[in-house]
Amino acid sequence: MRTLDVLGYHTTYAGLEIIEDASLTIFVEDWSEVRSRARAERRRKRGFPQRIKYTEKPQPDIYRLGNKLVMHPETAAQIRRQVETTYTQKVDQMIAQTMFGMNTP
Repeated sequence: MRTLDVLGYHTTYAGLEIIEDASLTIFVEDWSEVRSRARAERRRKRGFPQRIKYTEKPQPDIYRLGNKLVMHPETAAQIRRQVETTYTQKVDQMIAQTMFGMNTP
């Protein structure tokens, strides 16, 4: 169950409340179009414009505040996918073990 909050979406998992905050991003410089990074850095200090692309990416860090986890929505989606995959594998193993009496890797 999700409820919209000022910061983002709230979800709970294993007793921890997950707060999704879209403002948790980092700025990344892409130097792939410059001829020489050292030369471009020198020229940038002198005031010449360079062909550096600035992009914004989701921050992969997770912050814990008591029983709350604060993270970017894409990070939360990755965690949900991992939990779902692990949960599905465990359920399949339990079904195979109870029905057929065999252990699967």
